[in-house]
Amino acid sequence: MRRKLLFWKMKPISNPVINKEDVRPFSSVEGGLYFDAFAYTDAVDLLVDECRAKGVEIVNGLNYSEHWSEFTMKDADGYRIAFGGGVSKQLD
Repeated sequence: MRRKLLFWKMKPISNPVINKEDVRPFSSVEGGLYFDAFAYTDAVDLLVDECRAKGVEIVNGLNYSEHWSEFTMKDADGYRIAFGGGVSKQLD
């Protein structure tokens, strides 16, 4: 089954900061979420394999379940990006 992608018009809102040190990943703030951005994919397993092959730091997961699979990576600037959704193959 082919899925139709939906795109929304978005306008990012940003505010100037006084101190450069105030710009940091929200996941680094105590009590913050475990991720700074989230993306959905139908192939979590393939994406995590590709990230590992390229030496990307995986900070959480890969967590498989019957209905949802997820992992979180850290980018070069320290931001944590979570990917979740389905898997491309049948799990054992």
